Amino acid sequence: MSAMSVGEMTVVVTGAYGGIGRALVTDLLEKGARVVAADIVAAGPWSGDSDPENLLSHRVDISDPRSCDELARAAYDAFGSVDALVNNAGIDAPPGLAWEITEEHWERIISVNLSGAWRCTRSFLDGMRTQKHGRVVMISSITARQGSTRYSPAYAAAKAGLIGLTSGLSAQLEGDGILVNAITPGATGSTGTPMTPEEEEALARDFPLGAGGPQPVVDAITYLLGPSGSWISGAVLNVTGGELRGI
Repeated sequence: MSAMSVGEMTVVVTGAYGGIGRALVTDLLEKGARVVAADIVAAGPWSGDSDPENLLSHRVDISDPRSCDELARAAYDAFGSVDALVNNAGIDAPPGLAWEITEEHWERIISVNLSGAWRCTRSFLDGMRTQKHGRVVMISSITARQGSTRYSPAYAAAKAGLIGLTSGLSAQLEGDGILVNAITPGATGSTGTPMTPEEEEALARDFPLGAGGPQPVVDAITYLLGPSGSWISGAVLNVTGGELRGI
């Protein structure tokens, strides 16, 4: 099968109602794609009084396997096929020191940020394998590569796990025409716990490109989804404005 343009695709985006997710859904709709905007806080139309015909808004709780299965059924019922899944949903990086992390904290972060992406992917695998094509993009984090003195090690572990999941899935799914890749965003200035003034000053001093907003991440996602990404599998794309280099 020849590579599809993004505008020909049906794309499921989790975590669709804020930051990177909302910017991605908006971009995909502008390109003409059919989009399933899934989020735990989805409550009502995307904009105005009703969604456009090529958009389905659907509530999903990625910590619940049944909810992920319901998302897949809704997507196939609405559009007949699903060409791509962007696993963007997750809990924002919480502060936390290793010696203060509770079992509940650890389990919650891993369940949502790592296992949630696996649950969603699993729910769409049968359909993608049957149609012999698909794209899956995991939204990891710069924290997976370099950790943080401020944010929970559970968050770093979950986001690093997405990179391992990308590697493992890509090796097994390429034969079915399914390409799995990951992106490690840096500071977008649109998601997560707001930076302190001191952190903003340090970022501007050490990394002249600064916080790039969500659009550079959106552009990287659509590159992987489109024809240019047709020979990219198992990759981890670093989109950090120079904050992370050489990996």
